[in-house]
Amino acid sequence: MPRKKSKAPNGAGSIWERADGRFGAALPYPYHDPKTGRTMRKKATTTKDTWEEAHKWMVQKQADLLGGVQVSPEDPPFREYLESWLSDVVEPSVAPKTHEKREYHVRVHLIPALGHVRLKDLAARQIHALYTRLARRDPPLGLSTRRDIHTTLKMALKQAVRWGLIPKNPCDLVDPPRASQADGEDEEGGEIRALTDGQARALFAATEGKRWRNYYVAAIRTGLRPGELLGLRWGDLELSDDPGSLKVKRTLHEKKGGGFYAKRPKSDASRRMLALHWEATEAFAAQREMLAGEGLPTGAKDLVFPNTLGRPMSRHNLLNRNLKPDLERAGLPVLTLHELRHTFASIMLHEWKVPTAVVQEMMGHESMRMTVDLYGHLMPNAQADAIRALRTLHSKPEKRAV
Repeated sequence: MPRKKSKAPNGAGSIWERADGRFGAALPYPYHDPKTGRTMRKKATTTKDTWEEAHKWMVQKQADLLGGVQVSPEDPPFREYLESWLSDVVEPSVAPKTHEKREYHVRVHLIPALGHVRLKDLAARQIHALYTRLARRDPPLGLSTRRDIHTTLKMALKQAVRWGLIPKNPCDLVDPPRASQADGEDEEGGEIRALTDGQARALFAATEGKRWRNYYVAAIRTGLRPGELLGLRWGDLELSDDPGSLKVKRTLHEKKGGGFYAKRPKSDASRRMLALHWEATEAFAAQREMLAGEGLPTGAKDLVFPNTLGRPMSRHNLLNRNLKPDLERAGLPVLTLHELRHTFASIMLHEWKVPTAVVQEMMGHESMRMTVDLYGHLMPNAQADAIRALRTLHSKPEKRAV
């Protein structure tokens, strides 16, 4: 007696051959509507060229549902998800400057490259290909920007996993952009440029008596970022000790439409204490004396490097109205404010042979790997120098006569 066909259980889905020879597949699933709070019944469907492809789709879809992934009935392109993420998650929860940066990454880089891809179809290989294109374009996109794009993308996809829209974050399978020692890229993406210690002293001498000379000395002898120096307050300094010291507690940011705001540094490494080089201590003492002469306050909560009105100083004005002209008059290479920080690292590592771990801590890098990636090319003879230094500790044994 022929065996009676059994009906597939509810929710198992089905695969059938279409009239055109292709195969259709359908899978019902429960969907929680966040607007109404009700659970509804939806059906996901697809069409594949072969039964095997349709079956593979079915198995993957069932695995997604078992893993807690809610299949969106609209299945929006990645563009729509990113725009929703920016407006619903990023904008209400971060500082304006951070939102501007995330929005820029999405608008300029992520949507043009990946916006057409469905969120659930976004693959690690597509992300890797994007990073490769950004690094190889002419001119290449800076390392810092590429790292920030990776951070933005990873955060967006992490939220999609939390919401149950995708089973896993494809960014976890992609190596983040790295610095190249051969390229000598800096934290802002360009080729590292720095003054030698002799050139730094020439700048100090050429700007003696100028208003921003103390800033130049402090930047080159502490390695602080421009925002960290411009946000520094007198209560963060202790100049009476030997050596003096300072605590990095905040970074000064400029708003896109004008104005300033201070923000606590993001990482534990950036919230650091520095022992001061004696030239930096003297520069801070001279700065306090100069401000007092200008009638500006120097209380614990007052800025160490304000403008002439005692207000926060614009980086743009400091660079274009002061640093660039001062470097040109001194006959020195024209650098940016951030490259004064590179000068500190270059002198410490290359000329003064300070251990990398010490420089890492003073620079506020989260790992020694980051310091080596950025500045390792400045130490091409580090091994040979170390071996030669050992001669002062260990005398070379004399050969015995046979």
